[in-house]
Amino acid sequence: MARVFVSYSRIDLSFVERLVEDLNKVGHEVWYDLSGLEGGSRWGTEIQEAIKDSKYVITVLSPESVKSEWVEREFLYASKLKLKIVPLFYRACDLPLNFMNLNYIDVRGRNYDLNFARILDALSDEPVPAGEPSSRPKRPSKIGWTAVAISLTAGLGFAGYALRFQPRPKR
Repeated sequence: MARVFVSYSRIDLSFVERLVEDLNKVGHEVWYDLSGLEGGSRWGTEIQEAIKDSKYVITVLSPESVKSEWVEREFLYASKLKLKIVPLFYRACDLPLNFMNLNYIDVRGRNYDLNFARILDALSDEPVPAGEPSSRPKRPSKIGWTAVAISLTAGLGFAGYALRFQPRPKR
């Protein structure tokens, strides 16, 4: 499987370690700054090389990470290399402009267990074959709900019209 780089704030380290362990269990090679830096290494260069050697970048979004200069640098470098960036919404925060056009995966609280399959889907280039269910939950179609609303409105309008102009019995 392809290499995954994880960008995060150290405050979120316990979550990152759980994520890394879970991704390793399913066969992903994961790099984060505590896993690949050796004593005496130039960490800025090491991080740059790790991003370059990765196919995917997971960014853990939290109030601290969105303020981090290094998380921003890692995002910009991964974008320059046109890597797939998978934002994980770990703790409530205001999203920075860089992340506004990316779909994030909600991993807050119990959502991590519920949405782990979505993380794996995002780290895969293989499309789900036609006729096979995806592990990603499907959203209800807005078009379907719009059609239901229009049908109900039209039906109620016709019923009101019919009742209003129905001939009344003579008294």
